[in-house]
Amino acid sequence: MLKKKNKRWVTIIAIILAALLTLPFSSYLLSYQPSETSQAIYQTRRQGNGYYYFDADQATDLGFIYYPGGLVSPSAYASFAKRFLDTTTHRMFITQPLFNLAITSINQAATIITHHPDINHWFIGGHSLGGSSAAFFAIDHLEQMKGLFFFASYTTSSADFSSTSLPVLSVTGSEDAILNQATYQASQLYLPLETTHVNIIGGNHGSFGDYGQQRGDGEATISVIDQHQNVITAMQNWLATILLEE
Repeated sequence: MLKKKNKRWVTIIAIILAALLTLPFSSYLLSYQPSETSQAIYQTRRQGNGYYYFDADQATDLGFIYYPGGLVSPSAYASFAKRFLDTTTHRMFITQPLFNLAITSINQAATIITHHPDINHWFIGGHSLGGSSAAFFAIDHLEQMKGLFFFASYTTSSADFSSTSLPVLSVTGSEDAILNQATYQASQLYLPLETTHVNIIGGNHGSFGDYGQQRGDGEATISVIDQHQNVITAMQNWLATILLEE
């Protein structure tokens, strides 16, 4: 176990250093900003210590912790988080990591869990690099997690869930040109056999958030709103199977 944890930290440090060393030289690594719609919704948020969320009187005791994609402003996920609450009445907590890199704030989930003792069932995941970062937290806190979700993302050998019974959801977009398909397929070895896979026809990488067209991404053939709704529907169906098994 200690060897696995050491390997995990080597991986994390390598990712951080690679990102930070490249940051001054590459326009690709400038953070993507939210659309006007998402920014306006973001202004209505509730702010926590290093995270934000939306709440409602009828909110359930299920909580979802969302790690943003690498170098994407966390506010670019406000429209999705608000729509998720409005559709499901489940709260979604968006982390606000250092340098807009979720890998630098892996343990932010612990703060969120501590601050919200009224939530009895926790799910964690994220978009792109955020999903991979969330997996690092989940593998060390399996007893606290009810499920793990990946949006255009994957885990690695340093966070191997193949021998666990943790429910996992993996959602991708058919027009995603950012996600490395070879790496994504190879990573399936580290997921439980019962992992739920959903491919959104017409969806691309950037539209898991709401920050416009990402450089190098494919052109989506559905709207951002439609992609968000497809993701929420996939999550609802996944949740239904989890809760049914209880």
